[in-house]
Amino acid sequence: SANRRCFDVTYYNLSLNIDILNKSLRGSNDIFFEVLVNTSQIQLDLFENLIIDSVCLGKTNLSYTREGNAFFITFPNELIKDKSYSVRVYYEGNPIIAKKAPWDGGWVFTQDSLKRPWVGGQ
Repeated sequence: SANRRCFDVTYYNLSLNIDILNKSLRGSNDIFFEVLVNTSQIQLDLFENLIIDSVCLGKTNLSYTREGNAFFITFPNELIKDKSYSVRVYYEGNPIIAKKAPWDGGWVFTQDSLKRPWVGGQ
């Protein structure tokens, strides 16, 4: 969509807290990007089973809408071509559990040979 093609992600900074017992996570993702075409809206993806708490540009909370695994962030001012920006997305929930990792995607919550918790995800 045009809301995907109007920017180019240059860097992600993911911060997660994983609750192994409840097989859940809470975290944020800083998304750094360069604008390719002036726009006031971009599209990002996050599995719909994960709940978005908020989306921020600096200290400004941004409005967004959800459509399945996609969400659309609306900016109060137009983003300018060739400028760099970053947004922070706060979210939480229970990720999809892989049925046959790694081929089907999702997360694995298990133990290693010494019975220590082991978590992996994609």
